[in-house]
Amino acid sequence: TDEDIKRAYRKIVLKHHPDKRKALGENVKQDDDYFHCITMAYETLGTVKNRRAFDSIDPEFDDSLPSQAEVEKDFFGSLADVFKRNARWNESRKAAPLLGDDNTPREAVEHFYDFWYNFQSWREFSYLDEEDKEKGQDREERRWIEKQNKAIRLKRKKEESARIRALVDLAYNNDPRVVRFKREEKERKLAAKRAKQTAYQVQKAEEERVAKEAAEAKQRAEEAEQKRIEQIQIERERTKRILKKERKLLRDTAKGKDYFASNDKERLKHLEGMEKLIESFKLLELQDFNKELAAGGRPVFVKALGELEAKLEQERMAAQQSAQIPNNAGLKVVNRKAMWTHDNVQLLIKAVNLFPAGTISRWEVIANYLNQHGTELGDMKFYAKDALNKAKELQAGDFSKSDLKTVVNQQAYESFERSKKDLKIIDNSEISTKEAAELASKEKGQSDSKPKPAAAEKKAPPMVNGGSKGHGNGTTVQENGAPEGKENRNKQPKQSASKEEKPHAMMNGTATVEESGNATGAAAAPAVQQPDGKAAKPASSAGTAPAKKEKEANKVWSKEEQALLEQAIKTYPVSCGPDRWDRIAECIPNRTKKDCMRRVKELVDLVNAKREAQQSVK
Repeated sequence: TDEDIKRAYRKIVLKHHPDKRKALGENVKQDDDYFHCITMAYETLGTVKNRRAFDSIDPEFDDSLPSQAEVEKDFFGSLADVFKRNARWNESRKAAPLLGDDNTPREAVEHFYDFWYNFQSWREFSYLDEEDKEKGQDREERRWIEKQNKAIRLKRKKEESARIRALVDLAYNNDPRVVRFKREEKERKLAAKRAKQTAYQVQKAEEERVAKEAAEAKQRAEEAEQKRIEQIQIERERTKRILKKERKLLRDTAKGKDYFASNDKERLKHLEGMEKLIESFKLLELQDFNKELAAGGRPVFVKALGELEAKLEQERMAAQQSAQIPNNAGLKVVNRKAMWTHDNVQLLIKAVNLFPAGTISRWEVIANYLNQHGTELGDMKFYAKDALNKAKELQAGDFSKSDLKTVVNQQAYESFERSKKDLKIIDNSEISTKEAAELASKEKGQSDSKPKPAAAEKKAPPMVNGGSKGHGNGTTVQENGAPEGKENRNKQPKQSASKEEKPHAMMNGTATVEESGNATGAAAAPAVQQPDGKAAKPASSAGTAPAKKEKEANKVWSKEEQALLEQAIKTYPVSCGPDRWDRIAECIPNRTKKDCMRRVKELVDLVNAKREAQQSVK
């Protein structure tokens, strides 16, 4: 150990130091004294690194390996000492396993070769460096010397590793234990393979036997079934022959006795009854009846006819009662035709257009839509079959008799009327309020000199910047005087309350007036002449305004208007501010801001309803 080396070095120094020897009177040469060798020896053996470098080139160590002949002659004797000798260079903390003998178990043998094939040696050959790098004159020279020394050390290290590997290969290839283990493993695999083949053959033979037995059993069953069918057919044919014979016997007996009748009417009745007896009797019953008929004669025949008639009457009564039970119970069955009210049929047409062909579970979705939005359903419920059958009925039925004819014709007429309207644009900014007032007074003077028509004339509203009151610039007016356009939200000057109201003619007790409409469709109220000659105050238009508003709101949107609305919504997004809907309404003729907002709300509700119907099916 390091302590042993230090202790020995101190002991030698105390004895062989040059100062000690000079004190004893010995002549010491400083340049050529053996104490320098003692110092060099301590420097070499005093550290682990230098000591390993010195031990690695131990001249007494035998690096030789036994020959192939020596190994074949005595495997354990020739290799045991070699492995024990080379275990000196083991760098691992674990002890190197030895070769062992012929009785060493397989696990120990496998561990031995695993260790030596991964053997790590601490042996290094720096002590054999040809030049000392410390002798270099400068750093570059010392680096070059170190590089040369490392190359030589690496070469010798590889030679040492190859020597150890050759030793392990020599032992493994000639180890009788390894040969025996390989032979046993091979025999074990062959035995397992033979056992597997044997088991496969046994299983295959068993499967073939079972299949053969199943085929034989199936064949026997088929043969037995065939025999049974043949026997049934034979028995059936025999029964038919006997039955035919017994029926012929009954007919011959009855014919020979003149059908046991006393007159033609009774003969016809007995003839019909005989055929009924033949059809109702089975073979045994027919045989017994023939025997009784041969013995008893007419009374037996008449009795049998009476019993048959009574039996048939009971069956008829039972059939009538069973037929009446569903009719009575049908009072509690839901009348599904009553579910198809006018509103529900319209809702079905709307749903069919809303969910076109190609929609997943289309008719289930339509049925759910009807259940969600249908009216007068109560506890009843639409199913996919109901919707499909009703759609087919509407498609294949006589449309001229359908209750939807009026609605469809009304929609077609409104669309035609909108397409044929002659719109007149009033946009003349040169007309002033004063000129409009003068024109109105002139027309009034002319009307006083001429007889009034049956219908009362409307008062002309003042024109402001080319538009009448209640209209914005460019408001369109129909030929009949009823305006149709957007409601102007800019405040206009109110008409003077001092203007005289024109008299209204009375026809059949009802005042006929022209509609001086605004964007909401409010009509001027008729003024009825009182007995004293004074004109009464016009009736309030509060009652007619909501009706006209509702009529305007319920007008069907055409495809052109719908397209204009969609384009306007894209053109003016939400970021346009509070006047967004005013701009949208300006893009659509004959539609107000409220109409546009109401239409968008309807479309949103329609899309939400469609989504809910589809989600309910999923």
